Order: sequence, then structure tokens, then C-alpha cells
Amino acid sequence: MDIYNFIRSSDVATHCRNIGKTWNTCEMAVIIDRSNLTIAEKHAAWLELIEYYPDMPAITPNHHDVRFDSVHQMITERIDYDQRAIKWLKTPESGAYYTYGPHTWGADNFTTFEKALTELTENWFKEGKEYDPYFEESVNTKLISGWSQSGVPYIYIEKKFMDIDSNRGVSVLSDCDGNIYQLWAWAEDEIHAKWFPNVTQNKTGAGLYDFEFADQFFIDIPIPFKRGDLLTCAGHKKSDIFVLDGCYIIDIIGFVE
Repeated sequence: MDIYNFIRSSDVATHCRNIGKTWNTCEMAVIIDRSNLTIAEKHAAWLELIEYYPDMPAITPNHHDVRFDSVHQMITERIDYDQRAIKWLKTPESGAYYTYGPHTWGADNFTTFEKALTELTENWFKEGKEYDPYFEESVNTKLISGWSQSGVPYIYIEKKFMDIDSNRGVSVLSDCDGNIYQLWAWAEDEIHAKWFPNVTQNKTGAGLYDFEFADQFFIDIPIPFKRGDLLTCAGHKKSDIFVLDGCYIIDIIGFVE
């Protein structure tokens, strides 16, 4: 596996490749999770880890003292969780509706994920469609939630329920082709038992079952930068330029070049 391809900053990836930096199985699983690739691509990479790299307990330093005996098992459970969440997202249900974009937009509601995606593509991202400058800027700054490593924009789409007291739903970042990059699912216990019967890890008070490696562990990623360097933040279409001040950079894997 060419693990350097999963590092979002090309400069950081090149530096780590040149110095021959390596990571253990758990650290590689984290790097894959923090990559800006589709969930399907992450799953394929994790399955490669299981097949070709040794299992190990998770002893990597982290904020929450998270430990488990088998990285392979945790990866397997994460893949199962993602697949179940995506199935729940795409299964129409009574009282459920789909919407996209920031909450303040008041976007139309749709009965299926596919209808929301089609409307999004036809009305906002149809190839060759011309927009006035104000509208173009509005789309780029308000609708688009980020950009993939290949420069593809992705959009926030959510499955919600009419019952305002209901604490359940699925949110994803998707591109216009329906490829999903990130997801979040939350549910009350009875709904959770239906869609996630085997998921027991990391339940929070909000009903969220968090399987994001990236939020749990610290990974040593050497960087070719020093204090005072002029860098760009690569997490946006228009990269922000800044001067590096200090040694601690949040999300150094992905957002600086």
C-alpha cells in the first residue's frame, strides 16, 4: 500500500516519502480515515490493511484513552457501521425527508436521497449552466462543504424526520455523483437496535455512535515546514495564504501545502 497517497497535503506526502517515514497498522488506519477520499475507497484500503498488515492493539496516544485489542476488528466494525448507515440513509421511510445545503437555506424537502441528489445536480451544478456572479459566489461559499483531493466539490445532504422531538437522522458529504465522503448517524435506542444491532462502541449522550479514527488518535506526520514559512490552506477552492507561526498545526495531514 502506498500510504503516502492518503495524505491530503502533497508537500507533506512528498516529504514523508522522501525520508522513508513509516507507520504501524493502527496509524495507517488513522491516516486512511483522515484522507479526503470516498468512504468506498477508504473501505478498500482498510480491507487491504486487514489482509496484508499485522493486527495489533490500539495503543496510540489519544484524547479519550480509547484502547482496543484488535485494529483489524475495529476496522471491520467501522466498515459494517458505515455500510449500515448508508443503507439507512438511502432507505425511504415514513416521516423521513431529505434536504441539502446549510440549514439557513431552507432547501426543498425530498422523499428519497436520489431525488435530492438529482435536483441538486440539475439546478445547482448542471454542466454548462451559467450563473450570475453573485449566485456563483453564493454556491461556492454556502452550498459547497469542501473539496476532495481531486478537486471535486461535495455537498452536505441530510435525512431527517418530521417528528421534531426525534433524535435520529443521517448526514453525509456527497458529490454530485452520489459518492459519499463522510457520514454521521444518530438514533434513539430502538432505532439504533434496528439499523445498528451490533454497534456498541463510543456511544455519546446525543445518541451518536462515533467510529472516526481521526478524532481519537494522534499520529506523527513529519512536515517540511518551519516557523515563518508562507503556506496555503488547501481545504478550500480559493486557498487561504498564511504564515506558519508555532509548531502545532491542526489537521496537518490535510490542509497545508
